[in-house]
Amino acid sequence: MKKISTWISILLTIGLVAIVFLIVRADTGDNIPQQRDYGYNSKFKLADHLTSNSIRNRDIDIINNFPYKTYLDSANFHSIRAINNDVQTLDSLNALDKRENRRVFSRLLTTELSPRNTAYFVTYCPDSLLVLIQWAEKFQNYAELDPDNELLYQSVYHYWMDSIANTLQNFSEEMPSRKYDFKFKYLSTRCKEQRMSIGTKITSAEKGINNLIYGKWGHFINATWNQTSLLQKMLFLLIGSITLYGYFCIIKKHLLQ
Repeated sequence: MKKISTWISILLTIGLVAIVFLIVRADTGDNIPQQRDYGYNSKFKLADHLTSNSIRNRDIDIINNFPYKTYLDSANFHSIRAINNDVQTLDSLNALDKRENRRVFSRLLTTELSPRNTAYFVTYCPDSLLVLIQWAEKFQNYAELDPDNELLYQSVYHYWMDSIANTLQNFSEEMPSRKYDFKFKYLSTRCKEQRMSIGTKITSAEKGINNLIYGKWGHFINATWNQTSLLQKMLFLLIGSITLYGYFCIIKKHLLQ
């Protein structure tokens, strides 16, 4: 009898420790980075890095010969005013094909810029992703205000918001418990607000807990019995038996004496 009570105490202690561990591990901090002011000025002079005569005479392929690396190293590409000034500069040099000029800047602010943000998509750092969202989502507003560059700004906006949404989904699959962290939920909400869906992974254990919380007893019992292995069924029966035995001991000691 004493051995059985000891094992029951051990099992209850292990369960309590596991619950406390999950609660403590969750990141509930709500300190988030504020909107950054990148300024409007840029010391980078695009015209100094392009051969204007070759561009005007169409002797070079501007898309494949644009100084992408130099631009990203020196220009203030976070400022829409600086970007607009550089787009107009390129238009003055390549006035015959302004659509091509916008393709240049679309590539510049997406696939060329992306390798510099690789760390954001490899290691989970919610603050960095939020700063990226704060920058990227502004391009949707820029598109509404500037019809001439609407496609350019929309391409930048969709590229980064899609990348962030996919990254959040990957981080959720890597560690399903992340979806309960405050910053992860905040990032997910920001993406959903912009109509970017995130398919967060829900484990079988979480589904079972949700069924218990929301009172879906039929579904819980059905899923527990039909979707578990023989070993898991035996474990559930053991836990159920121990629980019933505990009730029996409590009733016998406190009510029947």
